[in-house]
Amino acid sequence: MSRQFGPVGPRSIEKHASQARQSVQRELERDAVHALSVEFVAKPNQAQRAQTAVPAAVSSTLRNVTGFAGCLVMSSDQEARLMKVITFWKGAERGRRCMQNTRWICKLLEPYLDGGLRCRTYITHFPASNLISERLAEPKGEEMMASERKAEELCVA
Repeated sequence: MSRQFGPVGPRSIEKHASQARQSVQRELERDAVHALSVEFVAKPNQAQRAQTAVPAAVSSTLRNVTGFAGCLVMSSDQEARLMKVITFWKGAERGRRCMQNTRWICKLLEPYLDGGLRCRTYITHFPASNLISERLAEPKGEEMMASERKAEELCVA
């Protein structure tokens, strides 16, 4: 049995490629998360404290700000004073919210700052299988959670 396909030529290939690119672009834009990265050198006597205090300070300060989706604090394995704070922003105005709150984040870091403050923004894309993407996902409605619990009960039975 042979199948008949439509004419294949440069125009039809270009059209399909263009449609595929547009589809991928829409998906990336929908799932995009803005990230603000702040790199700094911590004061010598504050590096250890900053590793635990900064995430709590950032989260508690920004938790009610529209679009804030969490933060990550990293320190270098070679020099504990070299630190990076990354905040994640989601939603329709994620880029604007990210930029608006840069000053607050830098202000929170002042007690630990020895020098070298550098801020950068990024657009990030988390794969669907990534655990972080679950953290950044929109909250589920009560109906959805109830149906998931019911499905879990059915699976257990």
